[in-house]
Amino acid sequence: MIALALRHDPRWWSPRKLGAAAAAAAPPCLLWMAALRIAYGQWLPSAFPTAAMMQQYPFVAQIVARPWHFYLSSLLLFAPVFMLALLRLRARDRRDLGPALCALAFFGGMTATGLMHGGYQTRYVAPAYPALALLAGAAIAPLGAAELIGAGALIAYGLLGAAGSAIFQTPRLADLGTPAAARFLALFR
Repeated sequence: MIALALRHDPRWWSPRKLGAAAAAAAPPCLLWMAALRIAYGQWLPSAFPTAAMMQQYPFVAQIVARPWHFYLSSLLLFAPVFMLALLRLRARDRRDLGPALCALAFFGGMTATGLMHGGYQTRYVAPAYPALALLAGAAIAPLGAAELIGAGALIAYGLLGAAGSAIFQTPRLADLGTPAAARFLALFR
């Protein structure tokens, strides 16, 4: 995002603009750190679960044991419309650089955290979803009527899965459990 800001306004690095950005960013960050201190007794609790935590909480052991491709594979299982975002990158449009870098930063950073045994949860990459939505929307915009029906089906599938997970699955764990297709197929067993 800094690269986009610099491209849009090369004088972005002025002390006045940096000060304004820091003044806007500091209060929510400080409030969050204070909440962590109150809740956990530490200013910055470790993002990496200990062996004792994994033994006491089976869910923690489960998220640490997930495969390295968890974010990409779960994205395609739970929100397949975002496949169009990946296809959009083939267009090599300069306007896609910002959203692509944003999504890549979150997916890359969170995958690296998972590889270091920090665990994988779908909510960790939620900040990348708006960027993926922009890319998918750019891929959907030029489609014809027949292709729009397919894109609409992908969107409906994702919405159905999200609603099902939010209502029927484990909201306490804030993690998507089963794709909508698997829940649908379970009806016929």
